Amino acid sequence: MKTRTAHLLALLALFSALIGEARAQSPSPVDHPNVLVIMLDDVGWDDLAAAPVKNLETFAPFARIYPRFYSAPVCSPSRYMALFGRLAHRELIGTAIDLENPLATGAPADNVSLAEALKAEGYTTGMFGKWHLSGPADGPVEQGPLVQGFDTWRAGIAANVGLDRSHYDWDRVDDGVVTIETTYSTRAITEAFLDWWPNQSGPRFAMVGLNAPHEPFESAEPSGLLPPGYTVVDTPRGLFESAIVALDTAFGQMASVIDLSNTYVLLVSDNGTPPTALLPSQQLQGFKGSVNEGGVRVPCVLWGVDTQPGLDLSLTHVVDLPRTVLDLVGVSPASDFDDSISFAGTRLGQEGLRQFAFSHLFYPNGSQPNLFGEAWTVVRSDGLKLIYQFKTFRLFDLGIDPFETNDLNAGSFLYFADAIKLASYRTQKLFPEWPY
Repeated sequence: MKTRTAHLLALLALFSALIGEARAQSPSPVDHPNVLVIMLDDVGWDDLAAAPVKNLETFAPFARIYPRFYSAPVCSPSRYMALFGRLAHRELIGTAIDLENPLATGAPADNVSLAEALKAEGYTTGMFGKWHLSGPADGPVEQGPLVQGFDTWRAGIAANVGLDRSHYDWDRVDDGVVTIETTYSTRAITEAFLDWWPNQSGPRFAMVGLNAPHEPFESAEPSGLLPPGYTVVDTPRGLFESAIVALDTAFGQMASVIDLSNTYVLLVSDNGTPPTALLPSQQLQGFKGSVNEGGVRVPCVLWGVDTQPGLDLSLTHVVDLPRTVLDLVGVSPASDFDDSISFAGTRLGQEGLRQFAFSHLFYPNGSQPNLFGEAWTVVRSDGLKLIYQFKTFRLFDLGIDPFETNDLNAGSFLYFADAIKLASYRTQKLFPEWPY
């Protein structure tokens, strides 16, 4: 356990450097800087600490890392918030969108996306890889990003490659055209990005959604993305980890065509590690699908332009990405992105603005007569965290108990007032859209 802690701290230290004197402004000094957002799938902090991610380690000294970045417990809600800057319950997206359900809906076409906002400022926009924000009732799912402000969608995956398919045999979408792809998904998505990015002449915004290591767990060895000498262990965890090493290679390839003097790069994950691929020595409690730290506290790393390297303990959330990106490029939208709070200023050493972070899981999606399941958490900037899960309330002080081992008892006299404040934040955010 001590070894795992040291490894995780060492990884964080790689990203850390002395934070220089803060400057007053948030926008980039570069006019219309490029933006790349890389969305990992099912990757938690422990996963990056355990796998040999040499490319990420190489770029670590130039990065600002946010170890208090929160997501939803599962995929679609996080992806919705990352693009639309609104808590996902506003469109009743509480779990993964089911493409097998003809009545399933996703992000409405009239929601303003980050891509649309940037396109209005003269940006060329590209989506690559996983989408998972459209349902059959919205129209053809292979058109999803194209009606949400993206000029192109290449090497697209509508949801996931599917448990009955493979990362070497999947339905690929290129601007609405579906073909069967046999190239490893990470490689195909990366190659599509590499073909597009350098060939754009003006400011550009790209979102790259890498589907692996999401199930099915498969060896990445045939992909050609593993470094020489890397041995794949034939267990669910070993196969999962090989996909992380492959995406690290993909990150290095993408970085090779990026000019950080005029580009911001954000690397984030949609949720934590799946329960079937946990490390035996995982530090954080919980996993994908839970509102414990292992399910919702996920990687967030920022590179580029005037970013001051270091470890940033500001409370941040995936819903903050739209206003953060718009702030970085000097755009201040008058409306939309209702729940998004920019953390662009933190890259200059300024104090973060978010006081509470709310993560929520519920199912089914949509305004159904009955709610079959719900879990949620509210984290306060001082580290106090209230959890509602399995119809039970628990309270933790993450400042002294980051691994959630000591329940403070939300109903106790000492903490009852704090628990009420945290629960009130959830109520304030839920209504009036919440139908339950």
